Amino acid sequence: MTSEKSDYPIFDGKDFADWKFRLELTLAERELLDHVRKEPKVEQLLLDNWVKVDVKAKNVIVKSLGREHSHIVRSEKSAHGMLKALSEVFEKSGAVQERHLRMKLNKMKCEEGQPLDVHFAAFDSVVMDLRAAGAAMTETEQVTHLLMSLPRSYEHIVTVLLAMEELTLRKAKARLLNEEVRRSEMNEEEPTGRAAFLGAPKKFTGKCWRCNEPGHRAFECPKASGEEARNTEKRRPGPQKRAFNLSKREDDRGQEEDTSRAFAFMTKRPLRVTTNLKVRLKQVHQKQLNAKQPRAKRTRARQTREEQTREEQTRAEQTREEQTYKKQTREKQKRARQDVAKKK
Repeated sequence: MTSEKSDYPIFDGKDFADWKFRLELTLAERELLDHVRKEPKVEQLLLDNWVKVDVKAKNVIVKSLGREHSHIVRSEKSAHGMLKALSEVFEKSGAVQERHLRMKLNKMKCEEGQPLDVHFAAFDSVVMDLRAAGAAMTETEQVTHLLMSLPRSYEHIVTVLLAMEELTLRKAKARLLNEEVRRSEMNEEEPTGRAAFLGAPKKFTGKCWRCNEPGHRAFECPKASGEEARNTEKRRPGPQKRAFNLSKREDDRGQEEDTSRAFAFMTKRPLRVTTNLKVRLKQVHQKQLNAKQPRAKRTRARQTREEQTREEQTRAEQTREEQTYKKQTREKQKRARQDVAKKK
């Protein structure tokens, strides 16, 4: 019984257009579709051959319905009447339904990362409902709505598709699906994050100054003990690192020792102090001084700056209004002179 029931499309009260399409295919497979589509005449209801075929068609329709919807077709005398009764209940038609579906189609958007086949299925469902409601949609309109619903990352593909001649809905879907596959393959092959920006780390080709063997640095030397490896950088010969340190004053060094070095550049070579660096150092020093100021003082300074900004905006607006008034006055005077000249 279960296997026989699974051969029929079961209607659950949703997406009637899709269920009707599947039901018509099932009826056509059993050579019953033409019988259901034709409205029976009174004399046909008494013919034995016609009654046998109609019973088969009604059996297919009833087995495709759930218990909660079978009461709709109980009083019908023919398979044609059953399908017509279901269409009247679930197939909403009219201007109101068409307007609702068109608004739904216009608002439909495919989010970034959403699979295109899922979006296409939802789009086709709305188009089928529109057709069932009596709306006439050309293929050009369908292609336009589909391309408008794509995310912004597909803009260049949309431009290419719009430039194609004889673009159909099927060609547009195939081209978009191919683009989705290409992007997924590129994302799998390309490295991401810090590795993609910096590239693969380069292998050290010099010699260790401790054991004089190539392929590693002194702090990586396997012959050094743990304590020696940690202190290698401190004992390593070479030019000393110089620091340009912007710290607090001498009398403030006792407070917050960890924050005393607010800005420092560490290099192996002497750093040339340029004009830009001097400006940067002054800015950081000013930030340190501002941090020492009381909060109330900083608030008053901010309010003063805001008031100055508002005053400048007000003056600018007044200037624009004066210029507009003068321009209008000159235009009026010009028109008046023209009118006087015409009268003369």
